[in-house]
Amino acid sequence: MKYPGSEQVDALAVQIKIPGTWFNSIPAEDKNRLFTATAIEYEPVRACGSGRNIARTEAIRFQVTEDVEEREDHNHEGYWMRLDQWNRFRHDTYKNCREDELQYITNGVSTVIAPATSEGVLEGVPTKTTFVYKFFNFVTTEEHVVRLGQHAGKTRNCSLYTCNLCLKAPMLKVFGGSTGGLFKHLKSFHPAEHTEAT
Repeated sequence: MKYPGSEQVDALAVQIKIPGTWFNSIPAEDKNRLFTATAIEYEPVRACGSGRNIARTEAIRFQVTEDVEEREDHNHEGYWMRLDQWNRFRHDTYKNCREDELQYITNGVSTVIAPATSEGVLEGVPTKTTFVYKFFNFVTTEEHVVRLGQHAGKTRNCSLYTCNLCLKAPMLKVFGGSTGGLFKHLKSFHPAEHTEAT
């Protein structure tokens, strides 16, 4: 999965798990650990690697939570990683809990928090955002406990939808006005309708 680097920093501040084996200068006993990392900067072209393996490519700068919080080093410069490698680790982080990744998926549309109507369309959300709802049926609302990322442990209200194009429609969650999960479903299973919605 290719996630744009520019969308993963600033307001989103995407968090992922990075295996200790990626880091060169850490104790051997930490090599088997997973470290929580937060994206803080993106560069479209940066020299990454060393020696003959240096390549100029997209890159993400991140901080490790342990460095910032436990060691109280808020000015820790962090580390640079190739964007493609960051995205692989992001995929590994959320592959078994895709719902928790929805907090970082915007589909290029600003998230607007607004109440849902009985038809499931969010009032006050731009037309470009609400257009996608015509392919989905509103079911109900519920509370979701976030397991990973910067909001881990917190409870968030979400709306449940089913796709009216699927024979066995999966239940899809929408948090506030973030329709990234709906767009992602259309792109994966109904590409023609995804093009229409965008």
